Amino acid sequence: PSLPSPPRAPPTRLLTHRPSPTTPLPLSAAAPMPPEHHAAFREGLLGLLARWTALQLAVANEWGGADSLQKFRDAGEELCEWFLGPKKTSKVAEDLEELLEEILGDDFCVQCEDGSPREVARIACDMYERCRVGDYSVAADVCAKPLPRESVENSRRVEEDRRWTAGAAGAAGGGG
Repeated sequence: PSLPSPPRAPPTRLLTHRPSPTTPLPLSAAAPMPPEHHAAFREGLLGLLARWTALQLAVANEWGGADSLQKFRDAGEELCEWFLGPKKTSKVAEDLEELLEEILGDDFCVQCEDGSPREVARIACDMYERCRVGDYSVAADVCAKPLPRESVENSRRVEEDRRWTAGAAGAAGGGG
């Protein structure tokens, strides 16, 4: 009797610009990114975080406390290390999605229900794979997009109005 052949590993390939939301995106553990591509990837990854509206709202409104901006910077460094540090195991977009959700929850008390951590993870993994082979197109595309300033500014005004209204209501009712 013959033994069944072992399952075939899915081929590692570069993705089209928009990865399928159902296909796991493995990072090439066997071939780390050459150091000459690190700067372009780092710039693209930090640009992606700067354009992630949920994260920028959390920073602008100090949902992580007075040191929200530092927490944002630390998160950027942690994510760069996650990609560019020593590869001990294979990593996939789902692992990154969990890390992004953990950062939002632990550092900024935010729970995203809009699917944005998954989208950010997929774009970041696609960017990594492309930068690894010297293709900076995703990083350049991300950095060419405008920052979410209007959404962040509107949210900041609403948050300030809410705080002012809460403070005024407390002052009016607390004189007793």
